[in-house]
Amino acid sequence: MKKVLALCVILFASVILTGTAQASVKIVWKGKVNSDFITKANEPTKAIIALISSYAGTDCWWENDKPNEDYTNLSCQLTTALGLGLQCSDMHKKLMKKWFAGNEEILEIIDNCYLIPYTATSQKILDRLKLTIDGNRVTADFKILLVNVREGTSQSLTGHDVFEINGNAIKVIALTK
Repeated sequence: MKKVLALCVILFASVILTGTAQASVKIVWKGKVNSDFITKANEPTKAIIALISSYAGTDCWWENDKPNEDYTNLSCQLTTALGLGLQCSDMHKKLMKKWFAGNEEILEIIDNCYLIPYTATSQKILDRLKLTIDGNRVTADFKILLVNVREGTSQSLTGHDVFEINGNAIKVIALTK
């Protein structure tokens, strides 16, 4: 309760000082998913989170403990928290395509949605995702761990994607390559 009250005071002060409400929220942090925020988020914010979830896995494992014939039964923490079913499912892709319609670069990312379980020899793990929301602008700062168990190597990739929500569409301002 104290954290919620403190956040409200900070947001109120931000509105008074800058004329806009800006908030930063940790969505994924070292294996933990902020389901409380996600369930209350609006649809375009969920579409942005869904896009980032398509870059890497969040504690993903096969439904019924084994992959099906076309590898479409991967259950991931973040996609589940978004209420989008399985990773890269039609529901997952539909939400992203709705909000990013016409953006060929994003559509290609959606087509290459990440489908690797957490036990794979080589994997990408979404370690951190923080959103900063400032009016209709949403900044996604994230860290992806690239792990190769066989070679005993790991490295991290940090990203800073910026989006603008305009009516029924999300415009990409900056995208990490």
